[in-house]
Amino acid sequence: MNRKEFFVLTLSLVGGAVAGVACSSSTPNPTDGGGGAGGGGAPGACADPLPEMMVADANMHTHTVTVAAAKLNATTDQTFTTSPATADNHMHMITLAVADLATIKAGGSVTVTSTTVDQHQHMFTVSCHAA
Repeated sequence: MNRKEFFVLTLSLVGGAVAGVACSSSTPNPTDGGGGAGGGGAPGACADPLPEMMVADANMHTHTVTVAAAKLNATTDQTFTTSPATADNHMHMITLAVADLATIKAGGSVTVTSTTVDQHQHMFTVSCHAA
């Protein structure tokens, strides 16, 4: 499978194209292991797509990830593909566990680590803020 086929397959599995950044005002907490509370809005009143932010790192490029608010009702872990990096067109994946989805839905935020691609990872903070 070539890169283009992978990209098309991944987007069809995620359910749509990747959109731009929607920054949140919460402060990322890279030490919380993916389940910390903070920031947040009223439960059930999340912006769609959910606000996300890639935690700054030394990799010299950024990605975005789009998480539809409807995914907060999922009863299984949900995996999302990041946007491609402009430098070499690679992508990563993040997984939000059911507990992460519940935390976000309750108005909190979670920080998760992406898959490793090209010998590096990124961390993303996903939160729920009023629409």
